[in-house]
Amino acid sequence: MRSSARLDTRWLDVICCSAAVTACLIIQGALSIWSAGPLSVSGDHVFLLSPARQLMEGQGFWSSNLLGYPYGLKTAYWPEFEPLLKFALLLIAKLGFDVFTTVKIFYVVAIAAMAISGFICLRKLGVGPILSLIGAIAFTVSGYFQMRGVNHDFLSIYLAAAFGATLALLINFAETEAQFFQLIKSRFFLASLFIISTSGMYYAMFTLLFMGFSIIPFSFRVMNARPFAAFAGLAAIVIVVLLAGSLGPNISLLTSGAPKRGPWEQFRHGLSISDALYSFSWIPGLPKVIMRYDRERIDTLIGEGHHEWPGIVLSLIIISSPLVALWAFNNNTIDQGLRRIIPAAALITIGLVFASRGGTGYLFNTLINPALRGQSRLMPFLMFLAIFVAASIAHFALQGRSRWGRLLAYLALIGILSSSVSVAGILTDRLAWTSNDVKTQGMIRSFAEALKAKSSAGLTHVLQLPIASWPEYQMHHYGPIFDARGSNTKWSFGTSERQPGFADLKSKLSADEEPAKLVARARAIGFDGVFIEKRDTSEAVMSAVRLGLPAACLIYDDPERSLYDIGRAAECRN
Repeated sequence: MRSSARLDTRWLDVICCSAAVTACLIIQGALSIWSAGPLSVSGDHVFLLSPARQLMEGQGFWSSNLLGYPYGLKTAYWPEFEPLLKFALLLIAKLGFDVFTTVKIFYVVAIAAMAISGFICLRKLGVGPILSLIGAIAFTVSGYFQMRGVNHDFLSIYLAAAFGATLALLINFAETEAQFFQLIKSRFFLASLFIISTSGMYYAMFTLLFMGFSIIPFSFRVMNARPFAAFAGLAAIVIVVLLAGSLGPNISLLTSGAPKRGPWEQFRHGLSISDALYSFSWIPGLPKVIMRYDRERIDTLIGEGHHEWPGIVLSLIIISSPLVALWAFNNNTIDQGLRRIIPAAALITIGLVFASRGGTGYLFNTLINPALRGQSRLMPFLMFLAIFVAASIAHFALQGRSRWGRLLAYLALIGILSSSVSVAGILTDRLAWTSNDVKTQGMIRSFAEALKAKSSAGLTHVLQLPIASWPEYQMHHYGPIFDARGSNTKWSFGTSERQPGFADLKSKLSADEEPAKLVARARAIGFDGVFIEKRDTSEAVMSAVRLGLPAACLIYDDPERSLYDIGRAAECRN
């Protein structure tokens, strides 16, 4: 009988988890994105399109010889700390689709993975299958994903947050030292730690934050330093795996490669608690308040992280968590069914104090390392903890005898789901905007025509002007992204200003000294084509290119960009 019941529960878990995945994909519009064209080509989305395109050529995981010619691209100069996500992207890139279809498949897989992670973690915490189904949808279809998706792409895939918050809660639930060590040796804990270590620097560091604040009091409670020593070892493992997986053979560039950050950036990219106001916009009278807040926020709360709070029910739980933690401290008669929400409320409080602008996270950035600047990215952790609190309270209420309690539980669950529906369709919205934006479509046609001319001329080594540092000059990404699969063209864009080769290339191709010989110097380096973005290239540089070439070498020209053949055609060698 027990075996049969366990089997029935597993089947119910499979059904509910599959339902969560299906619902999330439908709500986000994954069934309607397969028409031709990209989800987006603007903003930081190029930082996903670019590695996806390189991975299609077997390049770009840690380095690429197709970008940054003649020095090559080393990703350590602008690290991406998501090797697990990049490996998934690599597998999809090998399927043979174009770059835009590859990215669409990646998003479908990522949304499914987030829904599965949310469901598995809630079930691990003892939440029932149906409530875990609702919680997984709320976790995956969120304001945070709506703001980050198809823009801050790897950050928007926050499955690690569910595992990180779950590990912190499980540590709090341990009652004895033996239970603690049994937990950290379990397959779930170790697998979760691997996912956390390979799915993003922010999510790994926030996990260590919550684990640390869980283990330190636990060590005092059991009057033994062994749990804290174990945490130090686990933290070292997470950091080593994070760096080794992200930097690979370029790990020696750790101290010189990464961009420098300042502690003050926490004030720009930290959490804004006041932004919870957006969750209450449906209350009569508040829209006018929010309009005033919007006008003033532009001057006072600049930076990222806005419009990411997770709806009224979960936002109320997050905001009230300090009160819940204080109430629990002064109440010795808490029902056993509600006792499990206390650690979650305490962790939310710790997260708010740390990540809020000017909070203890600013002290961390000042005293230890300023790399953790975007602390508003803690929101997925707060959201998951709030979902666990909501599910636990709903379970308690639904098991009780009070009709009002059950009614409030149902209303809360409906509110959580309705908040998800209100931020639905991010994939279809991005696709529709890209397809209908005249300027974007004109740019796509321009690059398509220029690359067609490149292929016809047989150009293989293209100098991109202006010379710009990898990766933040957006326009230079598009040539390699739109280029035909298997072209193997080498592009100059790909060296960072922190890379020795960048200064070398810039000095060799300066237009300040003997401008008439600029093209000859480019040809001597090995370039046979020059691709110019007119809007950002100085007139002196464009004049220097024209001085060294007859008019016949101009093989593509429009108001935004020009392409010159400087090496293949006979008339361009003079």
